[in-house]
Amino acid sequence: MWSHKKRFYPSFIKGHDTELAALAKGIGEVGLVMSITAKNNGEGKPFLNMAVLIQNGLITNLQAKTNLATDTVFNDYRFYEMNHGAIVTFPYRGMTTAVLVCQDLWEVYDAAHGEHYFPRHPVSELKGKGVELLLVPNASPYYWGKGSARHEMVKNVVETLGCAVVYANYWGGQDELVFDGRSFIMNNNGVVVGAAPAYKDAVVVADLDGPAVTYHFDDGDVQALEDALVAALRDYTGKNGIKGVVFGLSGGIDSAICAVLAVKALGPERVICIRMPSQYSSQGSLDDAETLAKNLGIRFDTIPINDVYELYVKLLGSTIGFGTPTGAFDVTEENIQARARGNIVMAYANKYGYMAIATGNKSEFSVGYATLYGDMCGGYALIKDVLKMDIYRLSEWANHEREIIPRSSITKPPSAELRPDQKDTDSLPDYPVLDRILKGLVENFQGRDELVAQGFDPKVVEKVIMMTDRAEFKRRQAPPGPIVSKEGLAWLNRQYPISTKFRP
Repeated sequence: MWSHKKRFYPSFIKGHDTELAALAKGIGEVGLVMSITAKNNGEGKPFLNMAVLIQNGLITNLQAKTNLATDTVFNDYRFYEMNHGAIVTFPYRGMTTAVLVCQDLWEVYDAAHGEHYFPRHPVSELKGKGVELLLVPNASPYYWGKGSARHEMVKNVVETLGCAVVYANYWGGQDELVFDGRSFIMNNNGVVVGAAPAYKDAVVVADLDGPAVTYHFDDGDVQALEDALVAALRDYTGKNGIKGVVFGLSGGIDSAICAVLAVKALGPERVICIRMPSQYSSQGSLDDAETLAKNLGIRFDTIPINDVYELYVKLLGSTIGFGTPTGAFDVTEENIQARARGNIVMAYANKYGYMAIATGNKSEFSVGYATLYGDMCGGYALIKDVLKMDIYRLSEWANHEREIIPRSSITKPPSAELRPDQKDTDSLPDYPVLDRILKGLVENFQGRDELVAQGFDPKVVEKVIMMTDRAEFKRRQAPPGPIVSKEGLAWLNRQYPISTKFRP
């Protein structure tokens, strides 16, 4: 027997219904279409994802969601029963109108791309019913490039049904998800006649016979990626009552772009950065960190970790040979430095009520090139779903009007600076190669054979696969962070086992 008590708190449903009734009282002649959690009076789970029409204070059930999403970040079947009834039409202001909830609209688009895997085909079921206007409420999470996918999908629907489509999408950050808005209206000729901006409230009034307006395609638009990350951090801190953020500023490109994004999201007065040099920190990196902080106008403290490191030498030198000639310098000595820095950052976070930001990127999180309880510690991993080469693109964009990130931070070889003359390429393939392999492996589900067939060195491919698999336990312990790619690394959508003999 399925029990709703395992899925929704009764107090949530009570509060939901109370707020819905209050909202309805304020709606007059201009109707409002929205999705709610509605009680299911039929068999199956006790709730439906239901689109309703609210007009003149009355709530009318219109259409329950038919195809419940289970891919990527979605888990609709856990909460809702699918619609088993017809896809209905109704008259509204002289037009034959229908409503489809979010996923139900994608059927034609996915079929066009050879992925017709839904149990029912709501768009096809509306064919021949004379639909003139299709209303679509959405909570469609963003990924970089989704703007063009949505446009193509809606255009396919218009061509299939010959009707106009109003595509209304939620916007804002919610934990690891980012919703970008970008609502639009497309007439029955496939022309966008109304468009809302990203990440802003807007009222869009359009004439279905009116002229075309600009619809924003975000493919390759670095500002669109920046906007998503800024919105995610702003809403994560705002919704959780977080006063500000704090993190280490090393002089490298990853912490630099985190600083830029944090200032755009919160303002310089709510950002604290800490420079924590060791004996291996280069003077160039130290200078770059200070220059960036001055350019951004943020608080910038310097706390050397040499004394902390020497204390570990004293404590562990006689037992494990840490930091002594009898013990070979290895990842142990490197990680102690990262963990010392993590402790300092967390001390600031605790003292000021701020949130620590982990500054690792997707390339590093993929292959485990980040230290547990060190540079991975924090409440939010802002760029954990952004590949290294895209960090470079974001950095160039940050400087497109004036130089904010010092040029040397962008051009110098990447290094964790945890041992003499260290370079990331000591442990990793060059980032252009690594990122292309990771994109195939993580985002396109390609394995060794497919990647080698693309011309990658088999040994390099095997190394990247092995490192990515072995790092899964680290990623489970990583802070949440915004998902901005079609397939992120978070457990929310990857769900890859830690214990497995399988290698892609």
